[in-house]
Amino acid sequence: MAYYNRRTRSLAVRIRESSLETLMARRGIKTQVELAQLCGMNHISLNRLIKGRRKNVSGGTIDKLCEVLEAQPGDFLFYEPSVD
Repeated sequence: MAYYNRRTRSLAVRIRESSLETLMARRGIKTQVELAQLCGMNHISLNRLIKGRRKNVSGGTIDKLCEVLEAQPGDFLFYEPSVD
């Protein structure tokens, strides 16, 4: 089992919603739409990541979230092995 999926070039991690909401509150970000705009991404894509409808998170997305939230990846991510 690897953290990095070479085929999709993404990481097998999930976003912990409760942690993300805490980090958003600390930065004064009220909604996922606002967070998505600050990260330069579509709010529907962000919601799918948060709800686990997309299993893999790209490194670029993690970078954007860390920058905007002034956080480290471990503050809002956790590893979930795939069941391929």
